[in-house]
Amino acid sequence: MPFLRLHPEVINRKERVRDREIDTIIGKNKRDAIVTICERKTKMAIIHKLDEGRKAEALPQTVFLSLLAYKDKVHSITSDNGDELLHTKKLRKA
Repeated sequence: MPFLRLHPEVINRKERVRDREIDTIIGKNKRDAIVTICERKTKMAIIHKLDEGRKAEALPQTVFLSLLAYKDKVHSITSDNGDELLHTKKLRKA
């Protein structure tokens, strides 16, 4: 996973609160999906069902709304290279 190697070592060590990791879990039928947003140090997780399943276009808004209450508690968000996470670049602007 080359993308994960690009972020700073402080994130890799999982010693700093407010660093988040995002991932999707695809259902057995390949249509349903959930997004998980985990705080890397404390392991606190936010989990939401994606209304449009695996469609990547719906992911940024779901993540944005999920983190809105925590906006002052997010330092970084990392993800893997999954196709459904390609649209998360839109979150950088939020």
